[in-house]
Formats: sequence, structure tokens, C-alpha cells
Amino acid sequence: GKIHIAQDSWSAPQKLLLLGLVAVWVQDGKMQVLTMDMIHLHESHTGVNLTSVFYKSLQDFSIVDKLL
Repeated sequence: GKIHIAQDSWSAPQKLLLLGLVAVWVQDGKMQVLTMDMIHLHESHTGVNLTSVFYKSLQDFSIVDKLL
């Protein structure tokens, strides 16, 4: 089946930049949710930087072709 990815990025008070990724899909009629990744961003969270680390995580999980 297809997988939906939810993401959120934020900054912690100590200047720590984070990107969280959650996968959601339906398996055997039941919704499944998996926290895929919590990525420490070493650069500012611009669209280019977020896209780069987001895509790398999708590749690491081998799910690029399964996205909704």
C-alpha cells in the first residue's frame, strides 16, 4: 500500500534544529503509525536543506516509490 509521511521541524532553546518524520499507512484494515526519524539539522531549516535530509531518510527506509 501507499505511505503518507508527516513532518515537523523546530528549534530547541539550545539552538538545536530538528526534523521529525512519521510514516502512516493502512495494513490489514488498521492504521499503522511509525516514528521514522528524528534528524538533527546542522544547517538552517530552509526548503533546500529540509528536502535533502527528508529525501535521504526516505531512501534509507527504501520507501520513495511507496509514497502517497
